[in-house]
Amino acid sequence: MKQPTDKYYGIPMDEWIIRLPEDLKQDAVALWHLVAGGRDSFDLDSTELVEFVRKSIQVLLEHGALPVVADIGGNNDWRLSDAYQTGTGDTVDAILADWLNLGCDPDIGGLWFSLPERF
Repeated sequence: MKQPTDKYYGIPMDEWIIRLPEDLKQDAVALWHLVAGGRDSFDLDSTELVEFVRKSIQVLLEHGALPVVADIGGNNDWRLSDAYQTGTGDTVDAILADWLNLGCDPDIGGLWFSLPERF
């Protein structure tokens, strides 16, 4: 079975996911960006979208990113999310469960992933 390619740039889905850690060098990566990327760029839904988001989160965590939220009123742009400090496998499952329980797509004010040196 041929994997989907990004309808805007022609990048195969697996390559898109592998490239995600490069974005961490510039800024944090948002959960909403992962969901929207899978839904819009690859026309994924339901189980395929969840698996795409799972793989995307996993690769970000494997490259040192941590789940963060905006540091409103603090000294930094980001602070560690208190909700997801359990370990890589459990963290991915917890993030996915929370997203799916929302009943809608995450938004810009939600969870992001950042390298520790950025917060």
